[in-house]
Amino acid sequence: MKKVLCIFIALLLTFSLGACVSGDPGTDPGTDGKDGSDRGEGGYDLIMWMFSDATMNEQGELFDKWRSQFLGEHPEVNSIEFVAKGDSELLTGVTAGVGLPDVLLSSFTFGKAYRDAVDVLDLSSLYEDKEWVEGFYPDAVDVLTVDDGMWAVPFMSYVPLIWRNLDVLEEAGIDPSEGEPTMDRWIEHLEQVNAAGKIATHNWSTGGYYSPAAIMGSDFEKYGDPLEIVDGKTTVDRTALVRTFEYIIKVCEQGNDWNRDDEAAIEAFKTGEIAYILGGPWDEPNWQQAGVNYDAVLVPPFEEGSNVYGGFFGWDGFYAFDSGDEGRNEASKAWLKHLGSFDVLKEFTMVIGRPTLRETVMNDTEVIANPMAAVQAKGMEYTRLRIDYFTYPFYWITPISDLAPSVVDGTLSPEDASSKFVDDLNALYADAGA
Repeated sequence: MKKVLCIFIALLLTFSLGACVSGDPGTDPGTDGKDGSDRGEGGYDLIMWMFSDATMNEQGELFDKWRSQFLGEHPEVNSIEFVAKGDSELLTGVTAGVGLPDVLLSSFTFGKAYRDAVDVLDLSSLYEDKEWVEGFYPDAVDVLTVDDGMWAVPFMSYVPLIWRNLDVLEEAGIDPSEGEPTMDRWIEHLEQVNAAGKIATHNWSTGGYYSPAAIMGSDFEKYGDPLEIVDGKTTVDRTALVRTFEYIIKVCEQGNDWNRDDEAAIEAFKTGEIAYILGGPWDEPNWQQAGVNYDAVLVPPFEEGSNVYGGFFGWDGFYAFDSGDEGRNEASKAWLKHLGSFDVLKEFTMVIGRPTLRETVMNDTEVIANPMAAVQAKGMEYTRLRIDYFTYPFYWITPISDLAPSVVDGTLSPEDASSKFVDDLNALYADAGA
């Protein structure tokens, strides 16, 4: 099981290596060069490490705008320098413990690793402002509250989406306005597409956890509280995932051999050869640039009218590190409080289209007037976490990555796979010292 965990961590670390940049801040192409340092002497010069795409295009323009707003209101801060890094470089850079930034935008997935390696600043004082904290999703605040501290500020999320090529649906005689109300109805639509001579969808059992876990998420209520540990073991029942595996088989019977992110699948969606492809909000620019006639729906629930949709959330947020200088720490906190404000998070969702972790933003009438934002807001009504952020270093859904292909190829029955999932998950908890 340790081998499985090591492989998973290695994949997690290499996911975005292509986006990494490093070097001297003065010449680093990932540093924006507009840090406000022309304000003169006397204030703190803060450093912020962040995702590479947060410094580029519209996101980069937004962060520049928010920085200018903040500097205009906080004379104690002279400048804020943005340094772009890939996910893996953020993780390895912080855990190395040398040359740390003041603040960081990164995944909650790494929260425990950061806290284990360095002095992450306790942000509890920010949450004493009840007006500011009101409106965050309660689960997002709860998950970062560990060991009598509050270790981050919630920022953004994502909800797995099924992208639909509307031209293909029309050729298959499917009315897009019906949506995909249940898992069974969606499978009927997949059958219709195949009968029309098009490709219904890709393989939902391979390519890691993302695709099979999308179906798994729709069955979330069957798992009880999958993050609850009693005597070092999960409370998930051994039969809980039987239906999940049965439906992974049913969906894969209608798909081909491509993984969802294979270039062949992406090109087929652009050219109107495949009807349904699983992804996330980051895919939309590709479809727009290709001129695809598309929309997006949530992975359907099992029961009509349920708000338990498929997939699991990925949550990102802002951290600060203890500099040993109380004034500098307070400046970092003030910057994070600004970034977590309603106005900033609303503007982010309005411009970028990504969901944020303020429920008041996602329910705002202006926000949900955008169809893509409205879909994602609906998907966030029922929390489905893939990891116990800040407590364990692994995704509890990890075992499905190996089990789903074995069920589809007949090596394991759904019943055997469901039981083995529990065994594999308990092994992960044992390795983590639960």
